[in-house]
Amino acid sequence: MKLSTIATVLALSVAVSACDDKKETPKSEPTSAQEPVKKADTPPAPTAAQEPGAAPKLADAKGSYELDPAHSTIVFSAKHAGFSWTYGMFTKVTGKMNLADEPDKSSVEIEADAGSVFTAVKKRDDHLKGGDFLNATQFPKITFKSTKIEAAGDGKYKVTGDLTLHGVTKPVTVEMTHVGAGEFPVDKSFRTGFEGSFTIKRSDFDMKNMLAAASDELRLTVAVEGVRK
Repeated sequence: MKLSTIATVLALSVAVSACDDKKETPKSEPTSAQEPVKKADTPPAPTAAQEPGAAPKLADAKGSYELDPAHSTIVFSAKHAGFSWTYGMFTKVTGKMNLADEPDKSSVEIEADAGSVFTAVKKRDDHLKGGDFLNATQFPKITFKSTKIEAAGDGKYKVTGDLTLHGVTKPVTVEMTHVGAGEFPVDKSFRTGFEGSFTIKRSDFDMKNMLAAASDELRLTVAVEGVRK
């Protein structure tokens, strides 16, 4: 190939490259200064049952209620040989509440199936149902019936009543907190709930076996939710 031809080809290549370098890179279009800014969704106003920090009023929840077994339970704990607390619960809890304008005109009845005791260990559950502890065959029900209810301020109530456990009835007083009240959006039922804790000695209810292995003191928490009729 002649030198003049090679020179011509090289010159053309340089010219094409120079033209390519001068091409402008496309610029993105600026966002309009007047484009509206999206506002965050405003949450719906809370219902009366959702108001933070507001204690429910008994008068606003007055009526007759059946306890909802799916949202009512009794949780207990006992010390294992003084080393740690072991927890369990009764999974079958039923009952009723009658709530009036005034606490002293209200009442509550709660019933638990002793055979529904559950600690997540079947061997222990079977032992608790037996004669050393609950004797659930002879005493299948654990019941509480209120005899007096007093206001304790800030949505709390002192509920005194008769607790029957292991065939023995003793008076107990439980401070219950009114957790909430209002319409349940799923089925439009009106519901209200209470929770309270107290301590008993199982020996007071004639359960005196194996006190070294399982403490005499039992801590109980009652949590109930009622559906208004």
